[in-house]
Amino acid sequence: MTLPLGLLCLLLLLTTGAAYTDARREEIPNRLSLTATVIGLIAMGLGWLPWTALAWAAATWLLYELDLWLAPQSVGWGDVKWAAITMGYLGGAGLLVLAAGHAGSVLWGTIRWWRSGRRQPWRTMGAPWAPGAWVGLMLLTSLKVWSTGVSIH
Repeated sequence: MTLPLGLLCLLLLLTTGAAYTDARREEIPNRLSLTATVIGLIAMGLGWLPWTALAWAAATWLLYELDLWLAPQSVGWGDVKWAAITMGYLGGAGLLVLAAGHAGSVLWGTIRWWRSGRRQPWRTMGAPWAPGAWVGLMLLTSLKVWSTGVSIH
């Protein structure tokens, strides 16, 4: 992962906001998505992100569009936007964050289903995606800090 640490931390900060609102209201505000997108485009213009980041973001968007076409309401539109943004920033490493987002969502939904007394079918239990993605991004950021030997005093 060649993303500068400062840009990675900024993505983590924005993802923290997305995870918080997704956990509370099951939505990711458009202003966060727009902010992250503008920062990403500026970073590309400055050469901090490669222009191939657009290909990662577009491919992710198209795959989630296909998912929504095949299984409506399987993910929310905020999740689609944030997944594309994440992949735009991180490239292939973003797959780990996306996987963490989906794993967290499945776990959250399963706990919600279990606590409800299992009266509804499990597949109907919606759950936020961004908190799990935040955990994945925290792990990725920690690995970046650890591998580069950045010391925090």
